[in-house]
Amino acid sequence: MVIAVEPIIEIPEENIHIRIEDTVLITEDGAEVLSAAVPKEVDELLALVGRSVPATGE
Repeated sequence: MVIAVEPIIEIPEENIHIRIEDTVLITEDGAEVLSAAVPKEVDELLALVGRSVPATGE
């Protein structure tokens, strides 16, 4: 079975919405995080997309 684990932090008055998703394979022998190699830190994500994103979302 494959499941998605999606913890969310929301602070509406600060216009903050953070979601970090992992995809996990569950077997009789245990669990394996299939998305373990996906970048999650801001600097890693910006390096991946190659540019910064304005804080206002524009």
